[in-house]
Amino acid sequence: MDYLGFLNEIAKSRKVIGYFDTYFPEEFAYAMGLHPVRIMSDDEEPVRANEFLQGFCCPYAKNILEQALKKKLNFLSAAIFTRYCDSLRGVYEVWKSEKLSPVVEFIRYSQVVRETAKDYLSLEFKDVFNRVKKALGCDYDYDSLKYAISKVNKKRKALQRLYSMRKEGKLNISSEDFYKTVFSSTWKPIDEFLKSCEALFLRNNSVNVNFDDKKVVLSATELDNLNFFKLLDEIGFFIVSDDIASGTRYVKDFVSEEGDTLDDLIENIALRYIMKPPCSVKDPSDRRIDELIEEVKTSGAKGVIFFRTRFCDSEGIEYAFIKRRLETEKIPHLYIESDHRLSNYQQLRTRLEAFYEQIVGI
Repeated sequence: MDYLGFLNEIAKSRKVIGYFDTYFPEEFAYAMGLHPVRIMSDDEEPVRANEFLQGFCCPYAKNILEQALKKKLNFLSAAIFTRYCDSLRGVYEVWKSEKLSPVVEFIRYSQVVRETAKDYLSLEFKDVFNRVKKALGCDYDYDSLKYAISKVNKKRKALQRLYSMRKEGKLNISSEDFYKTVFSSTWKPIDEFLKSCEALFLRNNSVNVNFDDKKVVLSATELDNLNFFKLLDEIGFFIVSDDIASGTRYVKDFVSEEGDTLDDLIENIALRYIMKPPCSVKDPSDRRIDELIEEVKTSGAKGVIFFRTRFCDSEGIEYAFIKRRLETEKIPHLYIESDHRLSNYQQLRTRLEAFYEQIVGI
């Protein structure tokens, strides 16, 4: 069953809450008995979305709006946006005005990454999810939130193990299959996802593969088109690690399970989400760039592929800093730009093939 078909089935037995980036605190959804799902892009042309959004808006943002306008996402009981980028803020306004789901909410994040934002974000989480639970007739308490934190931490732990096995050469699956598994963690029920991980662990327990000459680290924001990973496989690349919003940025850092009160747990969630590896819209992004460099060095990667989403100004600005650091460290890299549909596919293939020949030494 495909992704949307699966979610339509899930919606028959529980309420589904949709989100669009990994700043959404899914622990609250699980604590309220809801099923959180990250809305992924598809190959829809933004025909209806173009009626509402400018041509230079993020292709991913326009695509998810297109899906909603064409009623592909009618299984959603709620859609929660975060203060992520200008394009998604525009989608939020359209979503709300067009009533594209019964409940539409917006979490107003601080744009600055610092621990002092924890208190503000804790209050914001309370306000937003108090409205959600009232609108959907659900609730959460200390016990349900503590259990939800534990479950999501287990999922992240399984994902970290997958990444470690891949880095150590003990996971002999294609990049396409690897990221299909990773991305499924953002929409599958946790228990089902953990079972699929356990099957991979057992099947690859004694595997030892060597892709030393073909290792690269992939940096991107939202990149969920599996055809891109298939293309990298066909050329010969081995993605040993990544810096992707729904990849390692989603996997790193756990929410502390310590705390005697509900407020303590909410503060723990707020701290994790405000301090997690930042995306290009947050400042400062030093931690993420430092970790990208460290990942290249510790994994033995031969270079970095930087995938910029077309029209994403924040990624374009941040690339200048990443480029400078990579050049200082003498790490080869390739900058490419495309959209969720890979509309310049053949151009991408040509440039990627040239980069492969450069780092492998053909």
